[in-house]
Amino acid sequence: MDQQQIIQVFEAFLLALQDYNTDRRGDVGSWSRIAAMTGLEDLTSIALKSTFDHKSVAIEKDGISTAFREKDNLGCLDSDVKHGFVFDKKLCVRVIGAFLKQVSSLSVLFAV
Repeated sequence: MDQQQIIQVFEAFLLALQDYNTDRRGDVGSWSRIAAMTGLEDLTSIALKSTFDHKSVAIEKDGISTAFREKDNLGCLDSDVKHGFVFDKKLCVRVIGAFLKQVSSLSVLFAV
């Protein structure tokens, strides 16, 4: 997946979190919201790992500084994304906001 595709998947999950459709079976949109939360959790984990595991690291040993990139263990991202995807502040705020909205709606359901 390239960076644009990753962002599109994030957008799809965030949109699914807004599904509050109901029918005779009740809140059928909850199925979409639950699946989106699971997907967001997994994709966020992958994106964060990509963002932080591929930064340049400098090590100084015996007065000699060596820079290297950490090993890539993500098989689902294109090479340019593996070394360039940044889980930016704007996307992070949107994902956290979506999680908090879902958690707050759960607390309303289970309030005593």
